[in-house]
Amino acid sequence: MDGVIRCLLRWPDAPEAIELSITMHRDAYPKAFHSEAPWDEDGTSTQSEYFSRAGVEWARRLVERGADVRWATTWQHHANTYFSGPLGLPELPVAVSGEAGGARTSGVWKARQLGAGFPGRPLVWVDDQPDDWLMTARRPVDRALTLIYRPASPMTGLQEPDTAEIDEWLNLASTVEGQQELRDRRRREVRRERARFIRFNWGSPEVYRQRNRIRNALKTEFPDEGFTAAIIADHIVRGGEWTRPAIGDLLERWHASKEVTVKRVVEVLGRLDLPELPNPRRVLPELWAATLGPMIPQHHATKLLGMTDSELEQAADDLRALRLLTVDEQAYYPGWQISDGQLVPGLQDVLRMLRTGSDDAWRWAAWLYAQDGRGVRRVRRFAVGRADSVLQDARWVAAEWRATALPEDPDD
Repeated sequence: MDGVIRCLLRWPDAPEAIELSITMHRDAYPKAFHSEAPWDEDGTSTQSEYFSRAGVEWARRLVERGADVRWATTWQHHANTYFSGPLGLPELPVAVSGEAGGARTSGVWKARQLGAGFPGRPLVWVDDQPDDWLMTARRPVDRALTLIYRPASPMTGLQEPDTAEIDEWLNLASTVEGQQELRDRRRREVRRERARFIRFNWGSPEVYRQRNRIRNALKTEFPDEGFTAAIIADHIVRGGEWTRPAIGDLLERWHASKEVTVKRVVEVLGRLDLPELPNPRRVLPELWAATLGPMIPQHHATKLLGMTDSELEQAADDLRALRLLTVDEQAYYPGWQISDGQLVPGLQDVLRMLRTGSDDAWRWAAWLYAQDGRGVRRVRRFAVGRADSVLQDARWVAAEWRATALPEDPDD
């Protein structure tokens, strides 16, 4: 509803919007994920609401052609109470309902319920704050027949380019041949994502295979310590030492069980005859270009920006510029942030927001250069003056990072 059919931006007299006066009642108002409305003394609240004309007309067309259209909104059954009739829609089934149930966001709350339903059926979820948990919640066989779609601008709701893109997917999902095409696309996408994941985390398939070899050997030795095995394997293939002091520090930091001793770990590693592997963060810029974009060393970045070394370093410290440091303390700057001799506007606010979720500038760079849900790299939005939309996405991913962060060592 909100950000999809109901506009988050009030824009009277715009032809793209439908303006309606809606009166809500305190005793018929959603509780989960909603703040209180500005109630009058009689317990009502009347406001001018704005709805996307393209979105409303598209929903009507879906209903007319017999599609199974349901409300998946925090308004729950109140969406029918206040919106269906005035928008010319029939009373629609409600796909999500109940209390928050510990879900940290409305997106997770919806994704859990949507993922548990509709087995074996194509599913399109259109939401301004969707969560990828839906893909995890759906059966693997159904994931190719799942589309999670976020409108290009939740401020104005669905527009014709949005509905055209969804309709194209629905047309494919409506035929046996089309569903096979979607499954083929999903397989290709999974392979690409896996390759990108390996490149970003380990630099090359060779290093990734070696990492798994180390992890599996340690898991065989310590069957109940899979997490510790992964930590040690990641440490080694990223160039970390596996001397006794280094391994001892890792085991203490990550609170390994008493069963995992330095002596036994070193013995396992010694039997593997480990080759010398390149540290992924020693091989910039070539190796990282596919994941982070073209990289510019500091001396070249200063020339492009007309800055001194100290001025550029200060810009990086202030998060006006994104700087990546290798293990050799060499500074590189993703090239996309420099345009016409200037740092792109809006970057500082985005980096500040990302920092609330993670201190890892490499992680910020990878997220910014990655494609969004529409297949467009987020950094492209800076070039077309849409830094505000990147900031909105950054707010949500930072919250996700915080929610999934490993606990810090209390003795650190």
